[in-house]
Amino acid sequence: MVAQVLSRALPTCVVVTFTDELSVRQGHLDLDALSHALGVPVLPVVGHRGLVHGCTCRTSRGHAGCCT
Repeated sequence: MVAQVLSRALPTCVVVTFTDELSVRQGHLDLDALSHALGVPVLPVVGHRGLVHGCTCRTSRGHAGCCT
C-alpha cells in the first residue's frame, strides 16, 4: 500500500501504530532507517493515547513539515 501512495508523488507521512506494544515485547523498529529507505517521514503513534512519539521529519528529501 505504501508503494501505491508513494507512486502518486503526493506529500506523504507513514504512521506506524502499536509501537508501544512492540516496546513491551522487546521488539525494535528502526524508524529512521525506514524513513530513509522510503524517503518520507515515519512517525510512531500510540493510537489509544493519541500520542505521536518523536518525529522523523528529516528525510533524504528534507523537512516535510509534518511536525510543525
